[in-house]
Amino acid sequence: MYRFKLSDHHYWRIFQHYNILIHFLKEGGSVFGIVINLCTDNDEKCRLYLQSIANGYFNFVQNSIGCKSAARDILDEAKWIWMEEVANANNTNYRIVSNTVFEEELDCSDIVSSPDYKLLVCLHGQRIKVFKLPCLIFIFELKVNWTEQSSRFLTFSPDSSYFLSNSVRSSICIREQKEVPFIPHGPDSIRSCSFSSCGTKLVTFEEDFIKVWDVRKKVILKEVQTQPCHADDYCFIKGNRYILGLGGLPGKFAFWDSTTLEKQDINNICYDPCLITYNDNIQIISSPSLFSDSENIATRHFHLPNGEIVVTINKNCSKPFTWKGRKCVLFSTSFPWIVYDFIKQEVVDTFRIGCLPCGFSSRIKWWSKLDGTNFLICFGDNQVILLSFESNPVEPSVAPFVNSAAVQCSTVSADNLYVVRCYENYILGIYSVDNGKSLQTVELKQSPVACWWSELYLWVVCEDVVVKFPYDSSNSNVLGNNMEECSINFDSVLEFSDGVLVVNHNMETSILKICNEKLCPQQIPDTHFLASSAAVSSDGCAVFLYCLSLSDYQLWEVASENRWELISSSKYKFSYIDDVDGLFMLLAQSWFFLAGIQNSRHCLCVNDNPMTLFSFSSNPSFSLCVIDFANEMQDEDGIDIEGDLREVIYSPRGFFVILVDLWIYLVKVSDGEIIAIKLFFDVWKNECMFYLTSRGALLLLLKNDLRYFKIHNIENYLNLC
Repeated sequence: MYRFKLSDHHYWRIFQHYNILIHFLKEGGSVFGIVINLCTDNDEKCRLYLQSIANGYFNFVQNSIGCKSAARDILDEAKWIWMEEVANANNTNYRIVSNTVFEEELDCSDIVSSPDYKLLVCLHGQRIKVFKLPCLIFIFELKVNWTEQSSRFLTFSPDSSYFLSNSVRSSICIREQKEVPFIPHGPDSIRSCSFSSCGTKLVTFEEDFIKVWDVRKKVILKEVQTQPCHADDYCFIKGNRYILGLGGLPGKFAFWDSTTLEKQDINNICYDPCLITYNDNIQIISSPSLFSDSENIATRHFHLPNGEIVVTINKNCSKPFTWKGRKCVLFSTSFPWIVYDFIKQEVVDTFRIGCLPCGFSSRIKWWSKLDGTNFLICFGDNQVILLSFESNPVEPSVAPFVNSAAVQCSTVSADNLYVVRCYENYILGIYSVDNGKSLQTVELKQSPVACWWSELYLWVVCEDVVVKFPYDSSNSNVLGNNMEECSINFDSVLEFSDGVLVVNHNMETSILKICNEKLCPQQIPDTHFLASSAAVSSDGCAVFLYCLSLSDYQLWEVASENRWELISSSKYKFSYIDDVDGLFMLLAQSWFFLAGIQNSRHCLCVNDNPMTLFSFSSNPSFSLCVIDFANEMQDEDGIDIEGDLREVIYSPRGFFVILVDLWIYLVKVSDGEIIAIKLFFDVWKNECMFYLTSRGALLLLLKNDLRYFKIHNIENYLNLC
């Protein structure tokens, strides 16, 4: 889809609607191999379409398309429930430079930019297309003889005057815009190739041979046989003294002397603990993007015998560039994108493309840092866009320690203004719900296990002590000095919410309640009950305990500040822990919630359907189970959702929020009806989810980010019900 004579206004409107149609409304489409079977109901499709427009998805010219407000008006007038992603105050400023859309899908190996940043080349079907940068104006195209057995690659010469495509026997001359002989007697098929920085040498990799060629004389200088598939890609190190072979797995690489092709013993290469300064001889080795998503950032480096430095990074990253006067790389598999100083090992900046749907950056298939602040990205399957980012003038919202430690627990303040994340490296971080900005960090003395936020204190359960921090939202540092509350012994924490802490210790379950801002322990008397799950009522006066292995449950009510009474005890009949015809049935996942008030409590449980250990069904359906304690009744109804159940939360307003595959569902408790749906590509990056009742909003904590959704028309709908 080329712009030609269309005005910007009409072109970007077509572009926006095109993306929404193919990514949100195409039946039978797939994302990362997951088939999306959308409801065929026209009303549901209409809601998804209007919701996408109202969120401004793919509006790259930012507010220039006037249909956004019209879509909002239609949704609100129809009183449809819909979710709006609230813009983050730290969203990166950017401007669209140019773009193009291809008819067919592009692969990562099918696109490359020239070393001088003036050309973009794409292998598109059986044709090569060349574009001028930064405007992405089409220059010329050529037909190529490519078969399914051929290796697909594009390699530019260092001076950008020609490039190789799928073979070394010929090259594409930019000036003449045609195919010309290169090494006519060269191998018919190679897997990859790379030029030396001066352009006089070429290394090629066949199935089991590495060859170094003299480009001018068209002769082999040296060749050596290597193990098949020892590496997937070969290139010259910057000084041209060594050749680097990169494997398909993280940390798999090898070096050869480029003159003798003798393999170097990396065990004898000098390693340094830290990198002090940057020089132009530093070579970056990054991991394949396939293995980068869940990794925390880790770097190490070593010195080659000629003094060159190689830095290995366990995430897929860009080539080094200067940003805010520092030598950095960019990680695109993180969202937002992270600009990382690999010398000081610090996060310098973050980039967020605000007009892309939540998590859509995960679908960026190829990207390249160009000159200045320009980035060329290929997202979806066939769309190439050149964006120019502006440096964020404020400090990044991601603190450096976030990228080197896992989150142990999280909670939201009682006034819904802040969220806390407690990390395994004893660091506690406070973030603003409104903009995700990091406001305060506190160092703990022990590893955190669980946390909860009352109106006056933040409570953190550590290894053998509970500490509390005074909370004052009017101060710049909202947490004051910590106060040790009490020592505690436990083996595991089942639940910490609404002023109640439930733990297991010495094969028994204990309930500890916060009374008058003090944690008062209370052992359950004479029951010897060991729970596997627990749920606390929103008033903090009742606790539901469940033992999966026995299918037993108990309901406890607080009798006084310090004393609990057993109200109900029975078998849970929907656990499906049975031996049926020799097959052991089990419930894969369950989420328990305690609702109601004293004398009218009921437990809600969202289950995926039971599956045998020998069943590999990829589309389990779900059920809603209700235990009515007053009437001693248990009922089960189906929920019309299919997919991989990831997380469930319950709102006392009477609905569930359920994450399944790539979707967020709102489900009414009373009858299991789906009342709203939203596509969310980063479901598997979600670490924790909260419903903010006072805001009528949904907060999802992702690694290095938070996403905030306003739920429109939910209150009116529930009041009518």
